[in-house]
Amino acid sequence: LHHPSMSRLLRRSLLPALLAGSALLLRDGRLLRCWWWLRQRWLRSFLTETDVVDPERLRRIGGVDVSFVKGSETDACAALVVLDAATLEVIHTSCRRVVLTAPYIP
Repeated sequence: LHHPSMSRLLRRSLLPALLAGSALLLRDGRLLRCWWWLRQRWLRSFLTETDVVDPERLRRIGGVDVSFVKGSETDACAALVVLDAATLEVIHTSCRRVVLTAPYIP
């Protein structure tokens, strides 16, 4: 799936069609995980791995993470941290307990 022409094919035709029709098939847990796996691969095709802005113009940098409650596949804690780009000083933090509707797929 890493070939550029395959990525374009997935992004423009195959995956959107699968994603649109898959809602009817999600009764089984395995199908749900398969649907999310396909969706993640489709979203990956939009990933940009090169800088699109001048790093010198950045004023803030943010990061997010999700950590699961032990023994649960849906209960988790989501965290957000925002830093001043020049000093790396933490200027905002937020943490919320959340219930995930999508499975974790490494």
